[in-house]
Amino acid sequence: MGAATTEVMDSFYGHLIASPVPEFVPPFFVRFARVFSSEGVLVNLRGERFTQEWLGDHVNCQATVGQPEGRALLVIDEKTHQGAAKAPIAKGLDAYDTLADSRDVGARIVTAPDLESIADLVTAWGYDGHRIAEAVAEHGREAEVSGARPLTAAPYHAMEVRPAITFTQGGLRIDTSARVLDESGKPIDGLFAAGADAGGMYNGGYAGGLSMSAVLGLRAAEAIAGDRAVS
Repeated sequence: MGAATTEVMDSFYGHLIASPVPEFVPPFFVRFARVFSSEGVLVNLRGERFTQEWLGDHVNCQATVGQPEGRALLVIDEKTHQGAAKAPIAKGLDAYDTLADSRDVGARIVTAPDLESIADLVTAWGYDGHRIAEAVAEHGREAEVSGARPLTAAPYHAMEVRPAITFTQGGLRIDTSARVLDESGKPIDGLFAAGADAGGMYNGGYAGGLSMSAVLGLRAAEAIAGDRAVS
């Protein structure tokens, strides 16, 4: 229909999830999410850090997409395990041991008293595990400046993660009434977009998908009602 799209079409919102898992269907989205990655250290297959983890799991998720084979290793310590990894991700949701639960279904998770032992265990997964201690030390130095917490509480846990996309941040270009625009900036008659179908609300960050749906849905409804009243 000639609709224009916004910029940053390669940007998305999502979370890192356990890997591998037998199935990944809506009831399991929260169950396998690793929203606590902001309190750990992420390394790629080469054992290299590739993001500032404390910026948030949704940022870590986007960064992981660009890594070899689209997978990474998340290393946390026991303090994170007993804290964020066991806490509900939102008020009112169940709390459970996400590491134990994911291990039970076959996800790759190992626990060891020190980082050197972790290195030996993850090598079989294709990771250069012997660089993990260096990566954790690098994270610790940066954490002192950023205000993040370094990993110091043994035992340590390492788990494989992969990115999962909730919705794209790019999408159809719209006006303030949620009318879809063509390449020249003119509204396409009778075509509206709300929620994740509309792009350009935010790029790279996150501002809430449901709020986009609610606000733009109402604006579209008002515009449709107004058009009908005029006609």
